[in-house]
Amino acid sequence: MDTKTQHGYLVLADISGYTAYLAGVELDHAHEILSDLLEAIVGRFKALLTISKLEGDAVFAYTPEAKLPRGETLLELLESTYIAFRDQVEAVRRRTTCQCNACRAIPTLDLKFFAHHGDYIIQDVAGVKELVGTDVNLAHRLMKNHIAETTGWHAYALLTEKALEHMQVWPEGAHEQTENYEHLGEVKTRSLNLHARYKDITEARRVFITREEADFVHTQDFATPPHVVWDWMNDPRSGCCGATLMIMTYQLEPLPGGNATRFHWHLIGKMPLPKLLLRPMLKFMLKSFGFQKRLEKVSGLIQEDLARQRAAEATPEAVN
Repeated sequence: MDTKTQHGYLVLADISGYTAYLAGVELDHAHEILSDLLEAIVGRFKALLTISKLEGDAVFAYTPEAKLPRGETLLELLESTYIAFRDQVEAVRRRTTCQCNACRAIPTLDLKFFAHHGDYIIQDVAGVKELVGTDVNLAHRLMKNHIAETTGWHAYALLTEKALEHMQVWPEGAHEQTENYEHLGEVKTRSLNLHARYKDITEARRVFITREEADFVHTQDFATPPHVVWDWMNDPRSGCCGATLMIMTYQLEPLPGGNATRFHWHLIGKMPLPKLLLRPMLKFMLKSFGFQKRLEKVSGLIQEDLARQRAAEATPEAVN
């Protein structure tokens, strides 16, 4: 068994609000949701880090320093993992039709990261491998800190100065703070506000395509308010989804009276083709994809739902 001391980065991703979330929701559904979120974290981490173990609501991973010659890569990984996590939370929130407490409480979940650089030994006991060492203990102790009390942040990436020194990276705008841990002493840290970073990134990637810029335009009316159409467009039963070869803008325009919606769909193709070839190609792709049929399906589902609601509202009167 190789118990040689190794040097590298120790990283923890911790789902914020997990304890409160679990205490107030249905366990079966909550477990499924949290499993999906943990998979999103693990999926990102595995590109660069070795997963040591799952710790309930946290993922602990590491990588030898030799495998991370460029320090910025770790910061980029933490950022991309947070974006994937938040996107997953938003996607589940938008698309779920379930009204259970577990689904309604999804937006209360968030994510924090803790990164340290130090020594560790991979201990193998009866086939179970585990990292041990003072720096491993410190990486875990970092989860108990005063960042939220000092800054009000609930989603952040906290890195020790030791980690940043090895990374040779000093991120701008980082919050500097010293934590004190029994038996470990003072630890200087720098933290980044991930809520602010996510807001900047999502605003930067928002694109509004005008009718004049679009390679393809579609307009359709629905006999329901915009918020109802939006819910149905994000419902998995509708079959509506994006496409990697296109950039799309959806616009929901309320019609006079407020009980109907005009749906505008503007699309630009990302394929490297002249416009004369691109636009016919897009029309063919959309026809093959069955886009019009999918919108008709949404319209049909909306009408069925309205009919059920009207029938339910009429039933008490009919009984009386």
